[in-house]
Amino acid sequence: MKAKNKIIKIRKQNPLVTGSEIARKVGVCRQYVSRILKEKGLNNIQPNYKKKVVLCVVCDRTTPRGTRLCPNGDCKDLYYNIEVTCAFCKYDFKIQRSHIIQRYNRGMRHIYCSKPCYARGQKDGLSSGHKVQSGFRFVRN
Repeated sequence: MKAKNKIIKIRKQNPLVTGSEIARKVGVCRQYVSRILKEKGLNNIQPNYKKKVVLCVVCDRTTPRGTRLCPNGDCKDLYYNIEVTCAFCKYDFKIQRSHIIQRYNRGMRHIYCSKPCYARGQKDGLSSGHKVQSGFRFVRN
């Protein structure tokens, strides 16, 4: 059997075998294998199985283009706007994730729905609002 026919037979039997492996089996160079496969219209490109699959942070479904969230608005809204309860008046409201992170980094212990609730919470001694260390207020520059 000619090398040309062997190459075509191997490709049709095993479509996932690389051109280099076919060349080694038949005893010809890779370029010759590539040329024969191209002439016959057979695929010479191997699939890439190393594709990284990224799951949505909210719903655990695969996301397109490796993004962290699904492209629909529901997952984005659930991730970026978080439902919290006011520490003083117990009112449920939504606040942006970035605001919660900023308040945490500043040392805030509680989340309030408004400035009046924050003021009343401080007046009633619910919290000082900032990190307290040995009686002194911890101030950041």
